[in-house]
Amino acid sequence: VSDEEYAAVQSAVKEIMNMTDDEVRMYDEVDLRTFLTEHGVHDSLSHACFNNIIMIYVCVPFHRASAGEFMRCFRAEAGSRASGYPVGGCGAITKAFTDGLVENGVSIRTKSEVVEIIVENGRAVGVRTEDAEYRAPIIVSNADGPRTLLNLLPQGALSGNEYLRIEKMTYSYSMLIVRMALKHSVTDRKLITHIIEGMDTEQYEKDLLKGKFPEEIPLFMPVPSNFSPECAPEGQQLITAGAIIPYETPDLDRLEEIIVNTAAKILPGLKDAIMWRHVTKPEDLHSFAVENGAIVGLGQSVDQVGKKRLSVETEVPGLYLCGAEAGGSGVGIELSINSAFELLGKLGEKDESWKSANLCCSE
Repeated sequence: VSDEEYAAVQSAVKEIMNMTDDEVRMYDEVDLRTFLTEHGVHDSLSHACFNNIIMIYVCVPFHRASAGEFMRCFRAEAGSRASGYPVGGCGAITKAFTDGLVENGVSIRTKSEVVEIIVENGRAVGVRTEDAEYRAPIIVSNADGPRTLLNLLPQGALSGNEYLRIEKMTYSYSMLIVRMALKHSVTDRKLITHIIEGMDTEQYEKDLLKGKFPEEIPLFMPVPSNFSPECAPEGQQLITAGAIIPYETPDLDRLEEIIVNTAAKILPGLKDAIMWRHVTKPEDLHSFAVENGAIVGLGQSVDQVGKKRLSVETEVPGLYLCGAEAGGSGVGIELSINSAFELLGKLGEKDESWKSANLCCSE
């Protein structure tokens, strides 16, 4: 880019880093593209780079993503100066949580779909599955926020205005993921992102939904075995190539080939090294996580962050939300963690059942 453009990028980044939290919140309802343009960042390559970053952060394109949310994510990442991949793969995170829960006396029920949240005298008092009922003074849902509030609560439990507000909420993009097992290493890099310069994000979205694909597609490519050798046999390699796309994108078999071809342009010799491919489609993600296969739950767009985001505290006493659906801010897993901390703070402040239970435990 030109020296003038680069100076504008530096100036915008410096301003973001020097803002107060209150100043950041003023940009919650401003999209990232508008913020950049108003700060003199116009070059298509600069826009492509920022769009690439926000898509990785929140899986919402920069013409719709909240500039305020981008700023919080960007400031947190720059401040921590750390990013990584769990040893043993992402499943290691789930295993660590479940092992810790069981050690602390928690009972985990799998294959027990909740069909209804029980509400009595205006308060959530339990959940009902297809074959059992579980009661507790506090109910926390880590499921899809809209599904929890619109489908699992009895009719009339929410006010009409709140129901209509939640009904209009939208999810982040989903993803088409191609995992490739290689008979030998083709790169020593741990993470590769592929940027398409000059891409109009709004037109790209429309084209994807029509099945009109470019010859190359933006990719997010972690190499898990370069982070954690346990992810592949010695001497071999595991590469994940993902395209962040709307859930309704058609003709995914053809798009899969474009993903592999794009990855092969980035990494010469890739195709010759492939032993097998495993594909995860948006519908697969939806089958076990619901949310239209969303990568990061409810989209962190201009109309769904800050004060407009779902709160961890619902209108129904005794019912709380947690995870990438409510409260918090940040990138993916950090968003969920921040939501959990926010929930704990709310419970400590407001819920007498929580206070009495913890007072009892501390004594």
